[in-house]
Amino acid sequence: MSSPALHTSLNRNRTIIGLILLCLCITVLNVGCFAERSFPFRPDRIKLLPPSDQPETTRQWLRRAHDALVHKLDDDDEELALLTEDMVDADGKPIDVMAHFDREDKTLHSVFDNLRGLEHTAQVTGTSESIEEPAPAWEGFEDVWIPIADGIRIQGRLGLARDADGEPKNASCIILLPGLLGDNMRLRSRDIASGLRDYGFHAISLELRGHGQTEAKHPELAYNFGVLETADLLVVDEWLRSKPYVNKTGIIGFSWSANSALLAPFEDGRPAADPLVAPEIRAAMPPVDRSQRHFEAGAIALSPCLQFENICDALEVQHDYVKNPVYNSMQATVDLRATRKKYPPMGGSLRALITHEFSRSQLNYPDAVADGYTYLRLSPYKDHPFHSKLEHARVPVLIVHGSNDPLAYANEVAEFFSFTKNPNVAGVILNDGGHDGFAAYRRDYIYSLIVNFFSDDRGPVAVDARKANSNQRLATPKTSTSPSAMQPM
Repeated sequence: MSSPALHTSLNRNRTIIGLILLCLCITVLNVGCFAERSFPFRPDRIKLLPPSDQPETTRQWLRRAHDALVHKLDDDDEELALLTEDMVDADGKPIDVMAHFDREDKTLHSVFDNLRGLEHTAQVTGTSESIEEPAPAWEGFEDVWIPIADGIRIQGRLGLARDADGEPKNASCIILLPGLLGDNMRLRSRDIASGLRDYGFHAISLELRGHGQTEAKHPELAYNFGVLETADLLVVDEWLRSKPYVNKTGIIGFSWSANSALLAPFEDGRPAADPLVAPEIRAAMPPVDRSQRHFEAGAIALSPCLQFENICDALEVQHDYVKNPVYNSMQATVDLRATRKKYPPMGGSLRALITHEFSRSQLNYPDAVADGYTYLRLSPYKDHPFHSKLEHARVPVLIVHGSNDPLAYANEVAEFFSFTKNPNVAGVILNDGGHDGFAAYRRDYIYSLIVNFFSDDRGPVAVDARKANSNQRLATPKTSTSPSAMQPM
């Protein structure tokens, strides 16, 4: 066969193989394994830790808890998991997490290279953006309205743990937050809330400003992507603790809302005049009692988007469903929101949606969007203002991440812990679980971790972070805008 003919034949074969792979990819992405599923608690498989002989910081507690629960992971995954101190080297610099797990972040969006990560992500990600009707009823839960400020109430789905006589127990109440633009249609919220209630916790799943039935009641309230909503959470905490049966609260967030679960302890403990919280934002926040400590049971962030601005940048160009199903789905969510709210076309741009929502909100002054990004920023981004917000956390905080997360890369967690020295803040990176998909991956591990974390006698104990950092000769981080100090990974 002549050389041109050979090349023509090879190209034809490559085209045929490519078409076959494309068809297989589309088929895989649309079969049941990529549909939302329910992962309820299995009570007989939850492992309760023995109480510690002495108080443990969150980082100390996590190591003991992980050692006790690691057998619930796959055999190969047990040795790969990274805990807080494992994510940095002897000089405190972040290790290469992708190399540790033998992965490449550039291929995590591909169904061919990261099928399990995408599968687990899809199985816990449901559809939202419908406010026509509330989510179907959850057994043992009722819908309540929580006053936030004058004329503003948000809805929560509240389930109370009860004693044998049917009376509410005296217990902690765990607040659940949806993912980006999510609501109580999400099965994962129902599964976790119901499981926590069965284990003796009260649980409430919120629909924030601009979400679900809160949006239906207050269509005039725009969503500020966590800026005003984080302060709302402190009001929710105070409202819950005003009930005679709630002694403290905890919080769980997923994905974008996991960032709010991290910002809530910051908002609880930050200085009143933090220079990176704009005066206009402080003035727009609902009033709270800053003499109180909020979220004393702790905060869990599942797959937080620690470098969310990189995600915003990536969504400035269109992404194909087959080549990058996660980005494509996010852009579809953005466009659905814009269409339903009768906004101008967004072209899948999350930044455009954020800008438009801010323009309709209380935060509609000229620099509001830039100030909002500064408030939400949990990791350095280019040369923009930043400081380590979680140094202010006065309550236990736990981050859980997957090395095969196709949206928020695990290296970002290691970088986060290279500048977060607060012993109240700990993290674990698992080999699997995708983005938020830990219940789909190994629910016995993640549910056991959650139950023990929030337990009064089995969970970690908060310490005075300022004294702990002082003992380590680590000063409170200073605001920095140095490009060299802030270049993202």
